[in-house]
Amino acid sequence: MILNYLIFLLLPLYLVKIKLIPQISLNILDLLIIPAICLNFYRSKNVTSLLLKKFSLQKIFLFLTPFLLIIFGFFFSFLFSILKNPSFAWSDNLGKLLDLIVIPIFYGLSLAITSINQPRKPLSFFSAYLISAVTISLLGIVFLIFQQTSFDHRLQIFFPSPNQLAIFLTPAFLIISLFLFSKTKNLPREPFFNHNPGRLFYFVWFILLVNLYYSKSLGAWLSILITLLFFYLLKKTSSKTTLTFFRFSLLTIILLSLFLIFAHRLPFLSKVNWQHPTSYDSRLVIYRVDSKLIFQHPFFGIGPANFQDLYLSQQKNFPPFPQWAVPHAHNLLLHFWLSGGILSFLGLLTLFYQTSTSLKNNLRKIKDSLFRLSTLATIFYFLWHGLVDTPVWTEANAILFWSALILFLSSTNLLADDQ
Repeated sequence: MILNYLIFLLLPLYLVKIKLIPQISLNILDLLIIPAICLNFYRSKNVTSLLLKKFSLQKIFLFLTPFLLIIFGFFFSFLFSILKNPSFAWSDNLGKLLDLIVIPIFYGLSLAITSINQPRKPLSFFSAYLISAVTISLLGIVFLIFQQTSFDHRLQIFFPSPNQLAIFLTPAFLIISLFLFSKTKNLPREPFFNHNPGRLFYFVWFILLVNLYYSKSLGAWLSILITLLFFYLLKKTSSKTTLTFFRFSLLTIILLSLFLIFAHRLPFLSKVNWQHPTSYDSRLVIYRVDSKLIFQHPFFGIGPANFQDLYLSQQKNFPPFPQWAVPHAHNLLLHFWLSGGILSFLGLLTLFYQTSTSLKNNLRKIKDSLFRLSTLATIFYFLWHGLVDTPVWTEANAILFWSALILFLSSTNLLADDQ
């Protein structure tokens, strides 16, 4: 359906908002996605009935459980935060709940349903995203030529921050890197992938590289290097080594994130340079605030859009903040716990487990499929960058993450026999 191609092609349009009433606005991307979800499910109603016949309700429920935990967790957090503190803007909280959680997850599920009988179609959607990423990268070159950068000389273009630009472009950089260097044999006939690697692909790869370099996102670069190392091991070493590295990565992400929960009680994490703070110093303060807020709101969290206000309310416990505009927790797991409560945190951990299980059971299928490699690269990158940022904080990045995760799990777990 052409609407799905348009969505991935026009992901940056989440920045263009239309105000319906003073409290509620919709962005252009929502106006495309909401009809697409309805049409995808409607056009796939016969496929859905076949799916229910082929797979037990138990297997389908287990597949959906983590997504239900996340959605219900964020909904209850939204509800309790508004009831407990009416001063919080219900429209902002509802907007974050819909744009970052509900709409991206349902859209990813609708894509998974439409791809049951057309296993190559999802890669064509990602091809549309690549065209969007390359177009923005070319625009980034123009911005660099005219020295249109942020106050700290980082490339930002029209994104909310240089980090958000880097997060949006990195999956494209990784996908094209896999295409150029993995030499995957069964390449589909799709845009970007209908010929052998040539100069055009290396040019596109270089343009993306330049944009990522000038975004100066250290989190993105560290995550890219770890992701490329994982795929090198996937291609060059045994299955046991690959699985060990993947599981070690997930365990490292979880343990380091859990360690930050006690940040406000650890003296050595209080050594902040308040006079000339760096990004490192700012994050130390953010993690200490995360820690205090989790201890204060351990079960239902603080709501999807209330972090900034509660972060500033902690000012009395610290010297003047090195950074005041902080809309999220700067850690994916902590953000889900804070904004969606313990249910969303457990849901995300369950998705970690499902991803690891899918990799273990389908390693050969993953190695021989550019589509599965691309979705896995996107997931792995988001999880690693999630150690130092909240990479799903914009709707465009949320669509990329949830679509990649759901399509990967559906093609290797629930629907593995069909693709």
